[in-house]
Amino acid sequence: MYNLSETERIALVAENTYNPVVIADTGRKIVWVNHAFTELTGYELNEVIGKSPSFLHCENTDPATVKVVTEKLERREKVCADIINKNKFGREYWIRFCISPVFVGDRFAGYISIENEVTKEKTLLKELQENELKYKAIFNSTNDRHVFIDKNYILRAFNKSAKKQFETNFNIKIAEGDDFRNYLTSPQVGKMFKYAFDQAIGGKDFFFEEEVALADGRKQWYSFRGAPVFNDADEIIGGTFNWSEKTQEKHLQVLLEESELKYKAIIDSTEDRHVLIDKNNKILAFNKSALKNLAASFGFEMKEGDDFVVYFKGHEHVFMLQQGLEKAFNNESYVYESHVASPIGYKWLRISYLPVHNQFNQIIGASINWGDITAQKEAEQKVQNQLKQLKEFSHITSHKLRQPLANIIGLTNLITGKNDPAELPLLIQKLQSVASELDDVINTMSLTVATAEYNDNNAKKTTGDKSKLDSVFIIDDDPVNNYIARKLLNKKLGNIKIDEFLRAPDALVKLKEGALPDLILLDINMHPMDGWSFLNEFEKLNLKVPVVMCSSSVDPEDLRKAQDHPLVRNFLSKPLMPEHIKEFALL
Repeated sequence: MYNLSETERIALVAENTYNPVVIADTGRKIVWVNHAFTELTGYELNEVIGKSPSFLHCENTDPATVKVVTEKLERREKVCADIINKNKFGREYWIRFCISPVFVGDRFAGYISIENEVTKEKTLLKELQENELKYKAIFNSTNDRHVFIDKNYILRAFNKSAKKQFETNFNIKIAEGDDFRNYLTSPQVGKMFKYAFDQAIGGKDFFFEEEVALADGRKQWYSFRGAPVFNDADEIIGGTFNWSEKTQEKHLQVLLEESELKYKAIIDSTEDRHVLIDKNNKILAFNKSALKNLAASFGFEMKEGDDFVVYFKGHEHVFMLQQGLEKAFNNESYVYESHVASPIGYKWLRISYLPVHNQFNQIIGASINWGDITAQKEAEQKVQNQLKQLKEFSHITSHKLRQPLANIIGLTNLITGKNDPAELPLLIQKLQSVASELDDVINTMSLTVATAEYNDNNAKKTTGDKSKLDSVFIIDDDPVNNYIARKLLNKKLGNIKIDEFLRAPDALVKLKEGALPDLILLDINMHPMDGWSFLNEFEKLNLKVPVVMCSSSVDPEDLRKAQDHPLVRNFLSKPLMPEHIKEFALL
């Protein structure tokens, strides 16, 4: 089993930051540095192990600062400072560092230093004092945010990074000449600014770090630094304020200090399952979700140090497991999807095998991660089914719809032309046949895209309290349809009272005036008020009048809505047919 030492655990995290990181033992001798340190200093890890970080000091390193740092480290206190160092190639540079003591439980294990080169910032501050007119061009060369505020709180200058952050995080456009206090977005920010301003106006440099809440609710860590600004007469005219985001470094420090406990808390917070094993298949770590899932699915309790592959001996998945591990140990990533049985039925899993490296880029094991993608797979299948339905719909539209429509047009032309009167009944019969064929095609198209089959019988709702109709409201903006409906109703039910409304609002007015029909025939697609809007208003009148939807719509959604609506007794497709009239007696 490969055991990660505390240094290795810290180094694995530290290697992922762009800031130079130095880890020292209890005697303040270097035991590890990251790649960013090598890039800055020119020294490789094997050149610095066992040395004190002070070997980088030069003749311009401030002895007073070194003394303060040394005293705090001897007391095992955290210390932050700026000093001048010299790299392997003789270049002097300013470094800003924070050194923290590291404890493993109650045992003092050494120190960790997170560093940042601030040579450019130091140069900028110096040039600002020498020539105030140059500062804008200089400050805009850094990603850190800089502002200059005079003694009356007036914003005199700022760089692009500061301007961008105010606009992005607080939706504020800053401008020279504004009172900077107007930009303070919260009591917390106001309190920080007052402290910094008082320090600068009092002639003191300042430095502090704090977590700040942004306008969108996110919280980020920033380091704030500044100094008083003097004029040529050595009088304080304001202060310069500089800040930079340190969220990543703060998160790194938390990870380093809490080490394995923090790691466990992070991976336990996800529903995905994670297992880390070494090259001998021994379990190094796992999260709670993996433990729970394997216990429920396979009946075993994972333990660190166990052989993970042995758990699956004789199981159908052991081959895929071994294949994935082999690829990961050969520095290849391997991902596959599997349809597996579970206590509640079959589900889809996405399983990935990833190589795990140490700080020397050597493979020390593999990370196995898996998650439930059943919902995603079902959604994909639904999309495929919809595409298939649309393809069928397109086929019907292009191959079957045009033919009966063309026949109707042709027969209509024959009927309206000069014909032998004896042929007219035959032409009408053929026209009815083709129209029926067209209706069948349209219904087939509707069923093709429907999500569920609709049954007309299920839509019928009876009251059983009316056996004869004396009056009917027809609400439809199609005069031809109204003519057909009136003729059929009078023919089948006798000379009953029929009121026609081309506008649904007019029918509502009549109902509010006291008219009470025995039946309402209602269209769906009308203007300015459609059938559904009419029903919403009609329902408020609390009138017990049965409603039959009579529409040319074959949209399954309209059918479903009609079936579910408490006022709708039936849904009929236009045109109104003689057999439909018989059903009215049931309402």
